[in-house]
Amino acid sequence: MCKKGLSVLVLLSLWMCLTGFASLGEEGKDTWNSMMEQLSAEEIDQLLAEENEWYGKVMANVEDSVTIRAEASSDSAAVGKMFKGDAGEILEQQEGWTRIQSGDVDGWVSDEYLAFGKDAEERAEEDVKKIATVTADGLKVRDEANTDSPVIDLIGHGEQIEVGEEEDGWLQIIYSDGEMDYISAEYVEVSYEYGQAKTMEEIAAEEAVKKAEEENRKAFLQPANGSKIPVSASETEKEKDSNTVPDSSKPVSDTRPVTAPKQLDFFGEKLLDLASRLKHKLIGQLFDTYWRIEYNDHLYIIDQHAAHEKVLYEKTVKSLKDRDYSSQMVEPPIILTLNPNEELLLNKYMEYFTRIGFEIEPFGGREFAVRAVPANLFSVAKKELLLEMIDGLSDEIAARNPDSIYEKIASMSCKAAVKGGNHLSAMEANELIDQLLKLDNPYACPHGRPTIISMSRYELEKKFKRIV
Repeated sequence: MCKKGLSVLVLLSLWMCLTGFASLGEEGKDTWNSMMEQLSAEEIDQLLAEENEWYGKVMANVEDSVTIRAEASSDSAAVGKMFKGDAGEILEQQEGWTRIQSGDVDGWVSDEYLAFGKDAEERAEEDVKKIATVTADGLKVRDEANTDSPVIDLIGHGEQIEVGEEEDGWLQIIYSDGEMDYISAEYVEVSYEYGQAKTMEEIAAEEAVKKAEEENRKAFLQPANGSKIPVSASETEKEKDSNTVPDSSKPVSDTRPVTAPKQLDFFGEKLLDLASRLKHKLIGQLFDTYWRIEYNDHLYIIDQHAAHEKVLYEKTVKSLKDRDYSSQMVEPPIILTLNPNEELLLNKYMEYFTRIGFEIEPFGGREFAVRAVPANLFSVAKKELLLEMIDGLSDEIAARNPDSIYEKIASMSCKAAVKGGNHLSAMEANELIDQLLKLDNPYACPHGRPTIISMSRYELEKKFKRIV
């Protein structure tokens, strides 16, 4: 049947839902039956799918997971699992079971654990992220759900953003701190970011990786009784006897003073000079935050966030003072809505922003469009950070000191530093240490926290009662 015929059928279907089959009359019934006879099963499926997004689909109706089986029986072998937020396509149904395709899994799930039709839609609203894709050339983000509210940002064509509920034609943008902004629903297409079922092999592989990581963590934090403290190869023979736990009845006496872990006197210990760097033994990452290095009878612990902050800050300050920078265009531009004091500060210090690579121009009222930023700040030049930077300049109004303004701008670069809890590879960690080594003052982050602390081998042996 042609597309026009399908459209007529859709209208008739809607009318019948409202008025009932009897309202068609005898002639209408004949016409209806004739049209239905012309439709193939595929065309009927197509029609229903076009009118109902959830036709032929299911959502997992569970709080954790449900097993997918090879046959429509609870005694059948498990072939995979659907988790909360997962969706699937209906392939077949029989006696309280539905065969689905989700990800790489093809199998049967009890209808008790699936949501269909309207229930599936409601389940998706609760369990699945909604993603809005911008269909217009640009879309304004507003502080409130009305066109009179200030524009606080622009989103470009094709960009995607997670959204919440729709209210009077406006979609909520919800941030982690609970704050909300709004975009017009008219200029976006909203879709669900469903999960996919996993095969039993995929689940087993993931569990094996987690188990290995947990065992490695326990092995480091809780070494087995009698295990050896790692030492460099050159020390193994020389200090073989000291690597054996002494008999508790015969403690080893030692009069050397025991000192607590401390921030390092790097000038004396030379941890970061080029010759020492070649002898570093990178042991690994702890808590996805700290990197451990063995060198010269000491354990050194580097805070990756503090170290990266220092590297980025020093590089940015140097490039700003040397005017070694380039601009990078921002598309769409960042829209700043300023209060009177912020507008005054921006206009007063505009020459400094321009000098280091910003392109900022009026956008109407007290709004300004940031069309370009220094290339080395591109990844962190967000609306909130720019406003924070402008506000921070208030302390320098009287001094009007270029260095202090440059340092304030450079402090933005700290926001781009790798965070604690972010996993780094050994290659990335070595690169970070190499960059830290090249700085004139690598020993503390811009906020005064140490980048590295140390503990001597002697302190460790005292803690494990190898010596007393």
